[in-house]
Amino acid sequence: MRDLMRILPPEFFSYAKDAENICEIRLRLNKPAVINRNGIKFATPFFVTKNNIDYVLMKASNASIYSVTESMAKGFITTQGGIRIGIGGRGVYKDGKISSIGDISSLNIRVPHEIKGAADNILPYITAKKRINNTLIFSLPGAGKTTLLRDICRNFNNGEDVLIIDERNELSGTVNGNCTLDVGNFSDLYVFLDKKTAFENGLRTMKPEIVVTDELNYDDFYFVKRAFSSGVVIIASFHADDIEEIKNICQAYKTFFDLYIRITAEDRRYATVYNERFKIADRVIL
Repeated sequence: MRDLMRILPPEFFSYAKDAENICEIRLRLNKPAVINRNGIKFATPFFVTKNNIDYVLMKASNASIYSVTESMAKGFITTQGGIRIGIGGRGVYKDGKISSIGDISSLNIRVPHEIKGAADNILPYITAKKRINNTLIFSLPGAGKTTLLRDICRNFNNGEDVLIIDERNELSGTVNGNCTLDVGNFSDLYVFLDKKTAFENGLRTMKPEIVVTDELNYDDFYFVKRAFSSGVVIIASFHADDIEEIKNICQAYKTFFDLYIRITAEDRRYATVYNERFKIADRVIL
């Protein structure tokens, strides 16, 4: 995992061996660094200093903190390979609006995993009845929704025009306009663009047949509904763990998908597939 090792302090390298199994690294000022390997967390003997935090931020921003100030104000920055770094610290305000994060005291380094074939067992449901179904994938954080969405994008290779709304740059890991993660050959990208703007501009100018977007929030269901009325297929993810919560949200916004897929990361990862009536249709090992 070259992109991960590039941003870590050299003195931390020995704790980050077997980087392919690392999901997260949490660096908290004056506390032990914590590594999450496939859902198993453990504190290392490495105590984090301010210099360590500054080093990671400098490397992640390519020695230009100013260039990522806007992203930092949203609480994160994304660097090569789609690595997203959550930032904890003191909010800095200008004209009544948050402009940056100062006195940074913690970093949550989330490492994406490109698993080709991750979506193989659910693609038959998404493409059932010789059409592509509007699909909402939901789970608690860390269950693999983004990995699944990325692999779904990669599989749209029959000429479908796909617009990816990658607000946090986790799906594509785009650097200087180049994707560092495989999102397929028929994908157009909006990176670091809010969903309101991306939906409004994208439907009008890019003419997608499919829109794939990560991490909807409640207000985004309005834009999804408008896209449905334009005949565009939507495949999206949402943070939730209960089909009743999903049902309530969809009913509140009168925005309904053809398919709902709940991802669970327990002893084995599996997907529970729900139909348009929110009833269980199947359960699939991933």
